[in-house]
Amino acid sequence: MFCLNCGKEIKDDATFCIACGQKVGEATTGSGSNSNSNSEMLLDYDIERLIGKKQEYYVPKFKIMKQTGKKTSWNWGAFLFSAMWFVYRKMYLYAVLTFFVAGGLSYISSYLSFAFYIVLGIFGNYIYMNHLEGISKEANTMDASNKEMFILKKGGVNLTAVIVIMVISAVLSIAISFLYASVIIAALSMM
Repeated sequence: MFCLNCGKEIKDDATFCIACGQKVGEATTGSGSNSNSNSEMLLDYDIERLIGKKQEYYVPKFKIMKQTGKKTSWNWGAFLFSAMWFVYRKMYLYAVLTFFVAGGLSYISSYLSFAFYIVLGIFGNYIYMNHLEGISKEANTMDASNKEMFILKKGGVNLTAVIVIMVISAVLSIAISFLYASVIIAALSMM
């Protein structure tokens, strides 16, 4: 369970929040904007939990982007690893789109493909922030136990998927190389 006032996690049987002292089940009374800030605080708290690893990197970036209204903020992971970074951060649809768009652009021009990677580096943090906000908003429509399980499932990182994709790619690359070599050897032996 979470405090409606500060967003901190509290015990289910608590009567007051140990972080802010607010009575459980009550938000601070005051202006109408306070309830908006309470929901924003809960949203921010959920986003921190969804980030998992590297909160110290992403939280300040997200706060600066929100305060300034900017959509640009450099992300080396998105630039250098593109689709794998999206998989690692559990943004699978973006990973698939990146794979196909980058692959298609590389057939047209390596410069276009490189420009696409630069765009991902520039907008990677913004894409990730929007992704997390969407998950957080969806989680806030659920009851506490389902919300917790949902955040644990959707949040954090997926290193296993990255490793599996890399191993499959390596095996396919080796298999294609052997197949190609055997075709060449067979063609040469027929001459």
